[in-house]
Amino acid sequence: MRIEITQVHESLRSPAQAGQSLRSDFTKGEVVRATVVAQSGENVVFKTEDGRMFAAKLSANAVLEKNDQVELMVTDKSGGKTSMQMLSITGPGGAGKAMPREVTLLNSLGLGDHEGAKAVIAAMKGLGVTASKPLLQQTLQLMEQTGLEAKDALFFTANGIAPTKENIAAFRALANGQTIGPELFEVAREAAIPQEPVTPQGAITPQEPATPQEAAIPQEPVTPQGAVTPQETAIPQEAAIPQEAAIPQGAITPQEATIPQEAVTPQEAITPQEPVTPQEAITPRQAAQTGAGLAGLSQKLLSMFMRLDGAADGTQVKRAAADTAMRADVLKDMLEGAANKSKAFQGKVQDMAAQTRLTQDVQRFYCLHIPVNNSGPGTAELYIHRNKKRGGRIDPEDTAILIGLQTQTMGRVESLIRVEKRNISLTFGVEDETAVPLIKEKSRELLPVLKKYRYNLIDARVRALGEHTTIANAGQVLLGAVSKSEVYVDCRI
Repeated sequence: MRIEITQVHESLRSPAQAGQSLRSDFTKGEVVRATVVAQSGENVVFKTEDGRMFAAKLSANAVLEKNDQVELMVTDKSGGKTSMQMLSITGPGGAGKAMPREVTLLNSLGLGDHEGAKAVIAAMKGLGVTASKPLLQQTLQLMEQTGLEAKDALFFTANGIAPTKENIAAFRALANGQTIGPELFEVAREAAIPQEPVTPQGAITPQEPATPQEAAIPQEPVTPQGAVTPQETAIPQEAAIPQEAAIPQGAITPQEATIPQEAVTPQEAITPQEPVTPQEAITPRQAAQTGAGLAGLSQKLLSMFMRLDGAADGTQVKRAAADTAMRADVLKDMLEGAANKSKAFQGKVQDMAAQTRLTQDVQRFYCLHIPVNNSGPGTAELYIHRNKKRGGRIDPEDTAILIGLQTQTMGRVESLIRVEKRNISLTFGVEDETAVPLIKEKSRELLPVLKKYRYNLIDARVRALGEHTTIANAGQVLLGAVSKSEVYVDCRI
């Protein structure tokens, strides 16, 4: 709440105050404690503890009553005006109107009327984040730089995640409902497709070397003018040729003309053993990775898809969760070996790697996106509440778990599980409302299963699914589940 000191109207003075001078000699940063002695609409007269009196005009939507005790801070004193921020309000009896810590924080920063700051404070409450000056300022700065909404900007600052372009793009994709499984399957499938290495224009491929015969023997040797060619040396038997017949200087003898070992090899001739590789050509390591290497990485990715069938158990879920770190390494290797793949393929690999890292970096709750095979590639999204009282660890007797899955017949199904000691409460959210009766019927089968493990199912509900739970709002959903007095948790199945 902000107030500005103004000139007091005579109508606001009580008879006892007539003739008293109203002063406003305050200094910037001074904390003033005063009591409301008169009030009319937005105009209020205050009296300080040391007897000073001043009048002020309240900001919009502010309410004070006579005899309220207030604490004010002088935030600005310029241009003949003095502005103050309200730090606390206490009723006449000394109780009941203390301002929340968040409001006090806003007022101390002069942000009491800043809509963006108010939105950040509201987001902090929803996530159970303790409001602080550095966190508020960092979040406001990120909102200004990126255009993110308050709750999305707070996701990065509260989780200590660097707001890089790559991370923001990954967050927006996941917040908009994109899941890792289907995209990961497409990446693995495309990586397994063999592709011809790209040879830069002008480079000589291994299939096009000059043969030794072509390189070594000129087809039309040049004979100096006047020299005797091999054909001309064939003389009839009756012709007598002296052995010391003179050979014109520079002529090539028949013996010299027919010895390929001494032939001159043109500089342009290249043998298979001496190929020239341009700088842009694919290296052998890249070629291997692109071929058998990428195919092997593709198989590793596909092996991480968990099958959803009757044999699936907790051990498989744990192994799939542990595979998340290995998935990030496989995608990194795949990107390094995809030099001759399309830009679109490389972009998909980068996106998958960024989204995988982002789910690992969340600090305020556990976030796992497990690729599954459920009559086709999909994703099981798992969010688990971290208990701040236990150092951020999962408390098995006081937690909330949310599991989400896209199904073929019921659309998206979300299950919220609340665990409190040995008691469990379930809430199912089903996208296809016609499946609600079926889920209700099947949920009864959980009672004997949970009893087998010494858990009590005390509540099970089924409802039509409203807003989908994503990485952006999972923290708020989980906190809301553990904060309610009733046992309640949302989980995606």
